[in-house]
Amino acid sequence: MDNKQKGYVFVAIQFLLIAGLVFSGDREDWPLNDLVSAAGLAAIAVGFVIMIAATAQLGTAFSANPEPTERGKLNTSGLYRIVRHPIYLGLLTAGAGSVARSRSFGALGFFVALSVLLHFKANWEEQRLAATYEDYVAYAAKTAKLVPGVH
Repeated sequence: MDNKQKGYVFVAIQFLLIAGLVFSGDREDWPLNDLVSAAGLAAIAVGFVIMIAATAQLGTAFSANPEPTERGKLNTSGLYRIVRHPIYLGLLTAGAGSVARSRSFGALGFFVALSVLLHFKANWEEQRLAATYEDYVAYAAKTAKLVPGVH
C-alpha cells in the first residue's frame, strides 16, 4: 500500500468516526442545562469557522488526504502560524461541542477515538511534510501542533 492509499485509510476511518459522533443521538446520559447547551453550540460554531478558514487558506492545495499534494506549499501564515493542524483543531472543537450537546456516552466514545486517530494521522502527516518541505522541521519546532501555546 503506497502513502496515498494509507492516507485514504486515515480519511475513511476519520469520516466513519465523525459520522458515529454526529449520529450517536441525543440520549440524556447527563443533564443539559442552558450554559452547557450554549457552550456546545459556540464550540460547534467556532470549530466550523476554524475549519473553513484553514481550508480556505490552503486553497487548491487542500486535500483530505494527509499526503502532501504536488500543488501544495508549506503554509506558515494565518492560522498555520498558530498551530500546524488548524483543521484538526476545528474538527475537535466542533466535536467537543457536539458531545456536550448530545448528552451521549456513545458520542463521547467516538470523540475520544477521533482524537486518538487525529493524533496518529497528524504524526504520519508530519513525517510526510518533513520529507517534502525542507523548512518543515524548523516550522514544527516553533509552532504548536494542535493547541495554541502547547508544544
